[in-house]
Amino acid sequence: LVQLPLQEGRMAVLGGGGGREVVAMSKAGFQVTCVDFIPEMVDACRKHARRHGFEIQGHVQEISRLDLPNESFDAVWFSAAMYSAVPTRKRRVVRST
Repeated sequence: LVQLPLQEGRMAVLGGGGGREVVAMSKAGFQVTCVDFIPEMVDACRKHARRHGFEIQGHVQEISRLDLPNESFDAVWFSAAMYSAVPTRKRRVVRST
């Protein structure tokens, strides 16, 4: 896991898939919410988390059009693998340092 500026809090994992990141973030001390546009993936996240002793929240939503209350999370995990899921190249932001 990369070093995160927070050690606990509410974290959304965008594109939760099968739940690998959800479990890792739960083990790191976060209260995790899986967000995925495929209902079966949200269910898979929940089941995977439960197998590891964690209860998580889940939302079925398209990650490029999130409809969640402001200040719902302290952090958001958006893996590099999910970046290509952002529809249309124009909406993908690339910053060089």
